[in-house]
Amino acid sequence: MKEPYIGQVPIQTGEIGDDLAFYFAQSEQVPSLVALGVLVDPQTEEVLLAGGFLIQLLPTAGDDTISLVEKSLENIKPVTTMLAEGLTPEDICTTVLSEFSMQLLDTETVEYRCDCSTERVTNALISAGEDGLREMAEDEQTEVCCHFCNKKYIFPRDKILKLLKEASK
Repeated sequence: MKEPYIGQVPIQTGEIGDDLAFYFAQSEQVPSLVALGVLVDPQTEEVLLAGGFLIQLLPTAGDDTISLVEKSLENIKPVTTMLAEGLTPEDICTTVLSEFSMQLLDTETVEYRCDCSTERVTNALISAGEDGLREMAEDEQTEVCCHFCNKKYIFPRDKILKLLKEASK
């Protein structure tokens, strides 16, 4: 039961990709290339595209492998350019490591999905205890807003009183 190892390195440039690559090289001793990009609409400040890639050399990588990685990376476009051109993550991998043959082993759909529900919010209200529910029942209604998806749940006083009755059993 030893203390966990904690690695810290100073921020170098303030650019997330550069600082992560520095961290991997200094703290983890793993040569790495981190390329990240975010394309923001200047008028609405909405994120239009975001992505990146991480290349790390295995400890057994020889000079020939390092040379191939370097050759592959000579003329790559910025991540946001590749995404704007419609390249998929698989296409980006093939482009970024053009000197290697890639075998795709698996894919996974990534999506943002919140798992909040009326049942979960109800359980959270019950966890406030009898005193908390009594305090909520003083108002006409209690509004709970999910911090992840911003969905609002409205509980009228009679619903809060019903929860209070169940909690006091």
